[in-house]
Amino acid sequence: MGSVAAQLRIVNTGACWLPARTEIAATLPATDSDEVLASYRDPGRDVAAVAVRGGARVAQAEAARAPMLAAQLTEVLYPGCVAPETINPDVPPALREIRIEYRAPGAGDGPSHGPYIGRPRPPVLGTG
Repeated sequence: MGSVAAQLRIVNTGACWLPARTEIAATLPATDSDEVLASYRDPGRDVAAVAVRGGARVAQAEAARAPMLAAQLTEVLYPGCVAPETINPDVPPALREIRIEYRAPGAGDGPSHGPYIGRPRPPVLGTG
């Protein structure tokens, strides 16, 4: 198990998912402040959402779009980040399954069938 653990690299645990840590705010911090990591603005409009350390803040006027805006900020800040539910889905007990396959010692990556027995037959030609 130690050799497997040495090769294992966890790249995403879902902790980067901002929609889970979104708050609606009356006023957003200035986009040039040090606490703002990224921001979202529709063309010709005020800033709708900002990513700050610890989560995302969405303007009250954009509260209906808060999960979508937070997801877009997540894509920019943490490429490849997905929701924790995607990584570890909630599976009902009746549908849970663990499958372990063992190979015989010394089994290579060759064909999984044994040797052919007998001579190959010629193809049968006929019209019926």
